[in-house]
Amino acid sequence: MKNGNSNGGSTAVMERRVSSSQASASRGGSGDVLLTQAEARQLLGALVALKQGDSSVRLPLDWAGLQGKLAEAFNDVVDLNGRVADELARLRQKVGKEGKLKQRASLGDVRGFWRYQINSVN
Repeated sequence: MKNGNSNGGSTAVMERRVSSSQASASRGGSGDVLLTQAEARQLLGALVALKQGDSSVRLPLDWAGLQGKLAEAFNDVVDLNGRVADELARLRQKVGKEGKLKQRASLGDVRGFWRYQINSVN
């Protein structure tokens, strides 16, 4: 964390280096993406809530630039996580309770470990 002013005040911001092509999307003109302390707290709070299993947590959609893309990506991950949970619950009902052994889990067009998770269940 860096302090946002020279006298040690409380307007702290978080910095993360980005490429020069991404710098135009940031709030800081020096090529750094800056999150205000409030944005960093929101992000941390959302990550902690997700880690604790809160599937209703979302970041604001009104963030602009790279921060907006970060919020959108976070919200997409939360949604996908919720879809996995819903699909596993559906499968538990169909296979475990109704005995329909030919039922398979599906999330549609997913990649990477999302696909691996579903294929592991099937």
